[in-house]
Amino acid sequence: MPERKVVILLGERDLQAIEQAVLDKDGPSALEFLRGVLCPRIEEVMKRPHCKPEFEWGGGMEPPSGPPDRA
Repeated sequence: MPERKVVILLGERDLQAIEQAVLDKDGPSALEFLRGVLCPRIEEVMKRPHCKPEFEWGGGMEPPSGPPDRA
C-alpha cells in the first residue's frame, strides 16, 4: 500500500494545547490531546474517498463521465 499523507487544520486553541504540552513536558496532557483531538480527525480523513481530491471535481460537481468533447 502506498504511503498516504494526511493534512489536518488546527485552530489556535489546538496549537496552544500542543505548545503547552511540549513546554511543560506533560506526557499525559499530550497523550490526551492525541487521543481526543488528532486521532478522531485522522480517522475522519482516512475514511474519505482518496482517489482524487475533491477540488479536482470542481467543488462538488459530478466527475466527468467520458472523454472531453472535441470541437
